[in-house]
Amino acid sequence: MIKWLCFNGAIALLAVALLASCKHDSDEVLPQKVAFGHTIMKPWFDTHCATCHATGRSNYLNWHYNPQDYAATFDKYYLPKIYERVYVKKDMPKDAVLSLAALETFKAWSDAGFPAK
Repeated sequence: MIKWLCFNGAIALLAVALLASCKHDSDEVLPQKVAFGHTIMKPWFDTHCATCHATGRSNYLNWHYNPQDYAATFDKYYLPKIYERVYVKKDMPKDAVLSLAALETFKAWSDAGFPAK
């Protein structure tokens, strides 16, 4: 009987611990509408992409990040590649591991069709 009570008590404690850990990775509130010109996406690209992909940087020829020319930077050729590397493979940006909130925001931007504004 004591073993049964200990076992059930341990199961109950484990269940409480697991339920408590089911909280979101972040308490950040995601924006309702995500666009490149929004206060989240442009600074994110400025921080994580411009270091390698801006004019004169090492990977400039691979993909050119130019925040003043949205149409050229995020054309139909590059958007699927950016999505694949950032959201699917998660191997970009090379200088950082993105938080769950950042990935969800990127996904929301993708789901909205990558709007500029």
